[in-house]
Formats: sequence, C-alpha cells, structure tokens
Amino acid sequence: MINKKEEKADSMEITSFSPEQTRLIGECMARHVYSGLTILLYGDLGAGKTVLVKGLGDGLGARGVRSPSFTLINEYEGRLPLAHVDLYRLERGDEYELGLCEYADDGFVLVIEWPDRLAEQPTKDLWKLYFCRDSETVRRISFKAEGEKAVKTMELLLKDIGEIGQ
Repeated sequence: MINKKEEKADSMEITSFSPEQTRLIGECMARHVYSGLTILLYGDLGAGKTVLVKGLGDGLGARGVRSPSFTLINEYEGRLPLAHVDLYRLERGDEYELGLCEYADDGFVLVIEWPDRLAEQPTKDLWKLYFCRDSETVRRISFKAEGEKAVKTMELLLKDIGEIGQ
C-alpha cells in the first residue's frame, strides 16, 4: 500500500514500499503530465528517481526508459514526447549546451535528474520531487508544484494517488 500525506494543494508526500509501487506512482503521474511540464527529481543515488521515470514512460506509452547517465538525454515517443535528462556527471552550469529549454518549448515532458547542477532553475510549469531513501525498499517522495497549471494538475494527481493508496 502506498501511504499519502496531504499537506497543501500544491504539495504532498508519498511513501512507497517497493520499486513496483514507485513505478506505479510514475504511471499515475503520466495521466496528469502535459506538454511543456518540467519535472525536477532530487535525491541520492539509488533513491528511486529512474524507477519512477520508467513508470512515467510506461504510462505515456514510451517503453524502454533507462537511465541517461552516460548519454545525458534520452528521448522517447509516446502519448506525449518525453525527454529524460541526467545531469549527475556535469558540473553546475555545464548544461547550457544541452538546450534543455527547447524541450519544454517543443512540447516535451522534460524530466531532469540532479537538477541542482542547473545554473538556473526553471520557474514555471514545474513539479519538484524530493526522494528520501528510508530503507532498502522504502522511499518517501515529496511533491511540490509551481505555476498555475502545474498546481492544478498536481491537485488531480494527489486525488489519484489517494485512490491508489486505498
């Protein structure tokens, strides 16, 4: 069972008890993402970020999502195009040549792991997810939304996650 702790309309915390549940959360997110949304994933190595993105990809119909640690950016076709970015190997500010802003402008759902490496954080249409590894299988994921449309879709996601947890 997934535990959900509702805090505010634009934020929530979820506890996942297995990688399968983390993947299911990603699949649920796919019902609420939209073109131009940027999702920032914060957390240590092994916290479940890529597992969640695999679920998001599955929910969008984009099979074969894998970590872009060595390629930096993987693009996937699905109901909405998905760009999965991993900045772990970059120094802060080295992302300028990647053209990340263009992905959101071109209608992608843009997911960025290790966004603390960004010189400037995006400011609109944004979901921020913070992963905390409590044990080998248990993860707490805190969600925060910024931007009017992002907050509205986060509210809908919160309701859906609540139904999964029952």
